[in-house]
Amino acid sequence: MAGRLFEMQIESLEVTKRGTFTGKEDIHTLGVTLVYPRAGVKAISTIKALKADKPIPDNFPSLSYHERVLFKENILGECQLTVEVVAVNKPTTGEKFFTDFIRTVFSAALTTTIAPGISNVILANVTENIGGSIFENIEAKESVQKLGTAYISINTEDEPLQENGTLVGKLIVPEDIKIPKPSVFDPVSGFVEYGNMVLLKKDVEIGKVVISYREIKEQVSVPV
Repeated sequence: MAGRLFEMQIESLEVTKRGTFTGKEDIHTLGVTLVYPRAGVKAISTIKALKADKPIPDNFPSLSYHERVLFKENILGECQLTVEVVAVNKPTTGEKFFTDFIRTVFSAALTTTIAPGISNVILANVTENIGGSIFENIEAKESVQKLGTAYISINTEDEPLQENGTLVGKLIVPEDIKIPKPSVFDPVSGFVEYGNMVLLKKDVEIGKVVISYREIKEQVSVPV
């Protein structure tokens, strides 16, 4: 049984706290994972890049189709949408780093499509393993700030999805984001004091995501 075919798109994204990685060479990513949409499929992930030094677009419905679409997948029974907003401190220029970064996240080689203009990369692939985050495998953890995560439950049977509608998730900081404090010299001891300060505290809400969906039904031809 294949389930019901749904198309999902970004309707809106609000992020009120964006960490410290907001330079022109940094990237903010929106990662959306559809967890166990049906038997035999562990997860399907789509990742989009947003300009870190620009406001997050509040006009997603007016963007091009490939910039707002997330999935077009069969869903059967209970599953989950996991939404992650992550800031990446990018050490190199252009889209090349983001492409390389994505290739380190997934074990399989992927085909990427880089759209001109807003640095938008869309990937969709059935992942081999599900961790707590699709960004777990990235190297240099200090170069990543996990700004917010939302979990949205879906059930096509017990609480059926309508033919179209929206799904809303609150973005919650998954763990404390700490940054180094300015070093302080103690003239008495002669030591330089180092430490960290909490930039974003765990469990704080920093925004929300709204995902619109519609069911795609098989077209039935009518004899004429």
